[in-house]
Parts: sequence; C-alpha cells; structure tokens
Amino acid sequence: MNSFPSSLVIVALFLCAGCRPPGQPTEADIELKPDEVRDFAVLYAQNCAGCHGKDGKGNSALGLANPVYLAIASDDIIRRAAGSGIKNSLMPAFAKSAGGTLTDEQIEILVRDMRGRWANFECNRWRNPSALCRHLGRQRNRGCGCLRNLLRRMSRTGRERHGQGQLNC
Repeated sequence: MNSFPSSLVIVALFLCAGCRPPGQPTEADIELKPDEVRDFAVLYAQNCAGCHGKDGKGNSALGLANPVYLAIASDDIIRRAAGSGIKNSLMPAFAKSAGGTLTDEQIEILVRDMRGRWANFECNRWRNPSALCRHLGRQRNRGCGCLRNLLRRMSRTGRERHGQGQLNC
C-alpha cells in the first residue's frame, strides 16, 4: 500500500514533464521592446497614422500613400523628415538621435515599405522636378490630374519645407 502513493507521484511527474509551469510566458506572450519592432504596420500605426491617416491617405497631415508625393519626395527626403522632423511645422523628429523613439533601422523600414506599398511606379519617373514640370506643361490640357492636384495642394513654401525645392511650372 505504501508503494501506491510513491507510484502515483512518479506517474504524475512523468505526465507533467512536458508541461510548461503555470504562469511562465511563452515567446509569443513577451512584448517586444519599442526599439525591437521591425513590422511596418506596427511602426506606422504607432508613429505615423495619428497624423498621416490609418492607411496613409492623410488626416491632419499630408497623405503619405499619395503616389505623386512618393514620386516627388526621394527616400532621403522622407528619411530626413521622419528622422529630424520639419522645422516650423507639427512634424516631430522620430529618430533617437534627434530625441525621438525610432532607430535608424526602423525609419528605414518605414521609408522602404511606404514606397513599396504605396508608390505608383508610373509616377516614379518624376523624381526630377524639371522633368515633372515638363510633364505638367504637356499634360495640363490632357487631364493628368494626379500631379497637378498634388502641386495645387502644396504651396511653394510647403514644397520647400518638405525639401522639394522650387517647382516653377
């Protein structure tokens, strides 16, 4: 009779050998540190969507999913705006080196995936402002509204503030 309880304990130990102790989190349960996040959707939702809209269509700030904006703004300009902010505007600096919370790698993920998800490759040929102006001049009467509408919405000082320089079309 004395061996029955010890046998029961041994059987219970074997059954529980593969079990996870209660309360111990798995890797999926552990949240990433903010500087470990590498997912574009999470980074965008936490840092950009409040002003630029959930899907990049714009809110209180310019829509970043605008393929024309992405055609005009180089990766370097977007990277600089996200990292260092834009003076005399509500756009804050997000880079850690400028007092923000994002690493350079996270800013690079945002820039790369914005362009990869939202850029219209037809408009990417207008990276050069003078080529854009020539295009606008040719298309002005043929209904090329995408580029015209963006330029209409962005004042000359707004383009300069975003690093676009002067577009004298």
